[in-house]
Amino acid sequence: MLEFNRVLIPVDFSDHSRRSLGDCSKMFSDQQTREFHFVYVWRPPSDAVTWDDPQDELEQKLVDFTADFSHSGGHVCINRLLSGHPALEICKYADENKCDLIVLSTHGRTGLKHLFIGSTAEQVVRHADCPVLTLPVPRGE
Repeated sequence: MLEFNRVLIPVDFSDHSRRSLGDCSKMFSDQQTREFHFVYVWRPPSDAVTWDDPQDELEQKLVDFTADFSHSGGHVCINRLLSGHPALEICKYADENKCDLIVLSTHGRTGLKHLFIGSTAEQVVRHADCPVLTLPVPRGE
């Protein structure tokens, strides 16, 4: 069985993302994974004059979102808030931090929604230099 020393888990605070944390906790419970990196990527508005900086609020939300996972075992958990294009930032972070695996949930968009909104998961799969495990939305959701 493959072992992973550094696993990157991008989150977006959705129920799908929360489910992927639970799945990861189960998947890696028997392994000696050393580090779990949780990232949230936000896109600052193009009009930088009229927005409040949400960094502190988002960092706390990330800590709260990953708290159950972070306290569930003897591994190191690292939370990072990134800004920019989600797929690009996820791939860049994975490369810079020598992550062995990226685990992310999909949202199950199809048809026109997928065409117009695009898929961060699909872009990460196409551009990441390490393996990517996608956890799909269960049927009926």
